[in-house]
Amino acid sequence: EPQLADHAAVVRQLCERHRFIDPERIGMIGQSGGGNATARALFDYGDIFKVGVAACGNHDSNLFAALWSDKYRGPGHPADWAEQANAAVAHKLTGKLLLITGEMDEAVHVGHTLGVVDALIRANRDFDMLIVPNEGHSVLVTNGYAQRRAWDFLVRHLLKETPPQDFRIEFDSHAMYRFMKRCAREVRNP
Repeated sequence: EPQLADHAAVVRQLCERHRFIDPERIGMIGQSGGGNATARALFDYGDIFKVGVAACGNHDSNLFAALWSDKYRGPGHPADWAEQANAAVAHKLTGKLLLITGEMDEAVHVGHTLGVVDALIRANRDFDMLIVPNEGHSVLVTNGYAQRRAWDFLVRHLLKETPPQDFRIEFDSHAMYRFMKRCAREVRNP
């Protein structure tokens, strides 16, 4: 959360300083923790972030692996962490949000996204959602359809243009997955 406040402040300053930046066309895309941050940015800083694609977001740290959650959400009592869940602030959505998740996500259960969806529906907020069957946590880099839908959403809502009809993004998803694994190993063991 403090990092999002910093990002919002920087974007405000950049918009004031540079007239070529259109403050009505600021968007975000993120996956996993970035998916959480993207949704949260639209919920808490809707005056800045107008469009977002949140893929496989770990939207509630109480439902996520303690190894990660306890490290990044800080100390405190679990009751104090409830407000950190995106569902708690989803009612503040004013922009355009696309939620993407893989049905077989091995890292962040699809229930994270569905919890946010439930809160958005209860708050009568409009949003878009894509659940990709047989896809896991890396859905944006293993599934061309999901990747195209993310880009189409940004083009439609930030550029106000119509994306090409039925454009197909194709790549060898297994090769991409192997490449990502290799990169992760190199980061851990330089």
